[in-house]
Amino acid sequence: MKRKNNFIWIVILLVVVAMGVYYVGRKHNNTKQKHDKNHINSELNKSKVENKKKKLIWLTIVIVLKVLVEELFFIILKIKNIIYITKN
Repeated sequence: MKRKNNFIWIVILLVVVAMGVYYVGRKHNNTKQKHDKNHINSELNKSKVENKKKKLIWLTIVIVLKVLVEELFFIILKIKNIIYITKN
């Protein structure tokens, strides 16, 4: 009878240890997955920020070029008017 009781306690102890190992392993896996997910999200955010910066740079370049073209157009018109006035 004493052997049977010892065996039962050993089985209960092994089950408790196995449950503890499973719980700790699951907890570790969850934190690792959260870390991986956060890492992926931060990489995505970095690429989004880089894309926004590139778009902003290109938009700025386009706006500056547009303003320069308009200024050149007005300068050319003024020169044409001056030439036209001087011819007449």
